[in-house]
Amino acid sequence: MTSVTEACEVEMAMKKLDDDIANIQNTRNFLETSIYDVRDKLEDQYIPVVDPKKLNGLKDSISQMMYKLEDEEEISKDVVTYTRDIEIIKSMTKPLEKLIEEHRVRPQVVAVLSQQINHYTSTAEKAEYMDDEKKKKVIDKCKNIQTWLKEKMADQDKLPMWSKVAVAVSLIKHKCNELNGFCMPLCKEPTPPPPPAAEDKTDAPAQAEEKWKLTSLQTLRKRQKMVAWRLRPPTAADRLYLEDDRENEMEEITHIDEPHTPSGDEKRKSTDC
Repeated sequence: MTSVTEACEVEMAMKKLDDDIANIQNTRNFLETSIYDVRDKLEDQYIPVVDPKKLNGLKDSISQMMYKLEDEEEISKDVVTYTRDIEIIKSMTKPLEKLIEEHRVRPQVVAVLSQQINHYTSTAEKAEYMDDEKKKKVIDKCKNIQTWLKEKMADQDKLPMWSKVAVAVSLIKHKCNELNGFCMPLCKEPTPPPPPAAEDKTDAPAQAEEKWKLTSLQTLRKRQKMVAWRLRPPTAADRLYLEDDRENEMEEITHIDEPHTPSGDEKRKSTDC
């Protein structure tokens, strides 16, 4: 009877075999896809960046790989059989893809660099906050990089698209960063001085409210005193209150309305009653 350990080992071995078969199948499918993809590009996209003398040789190499794959009686048990051809295809297509990318991106990078040159030149010519020394440095730097760019682009225009580039996109980007790093600090407009500190008016509403309360209280006190005197003659206590003008005594006074003076009609009605 098979032990549990032996059964686990058999199961692990079978799983590894399944994984290896799946890896080989996937690698073979990737190779097949790459072969057809490169074959199509050699008829279209790769033509501008391939030396005409080498084009037929590349096509023959791809065709041989395709025929070898199609003539297989069974899938190879060694993944290296397929990975070897994949690496060959990569070595063929990588330089071509790089050339295509260089020719695609170069006009955009050149346009950005030219725009920056014009921007800094215009700023140096018109900025009133820059002195003559700074203006000269910026203009000279722009002229030097513009001359360099024109020379490199003239050399590039003389070359066929499949040859090594005269100026790489990465170098043009480096020149753009160099220009920005040199000119931006010189062309930067100085920071204006801070505005004068404004007066602190945060307490103004509170002070106005306090003043209004004080005035209202004083008016109320005067009114209450006048009403009290109309009701009776002022006593010694009233005079003392007026002299001391103490706030605690003022708060004890309640709202007192002026006495109602009866009209003539009201007096006659009262007499009739």
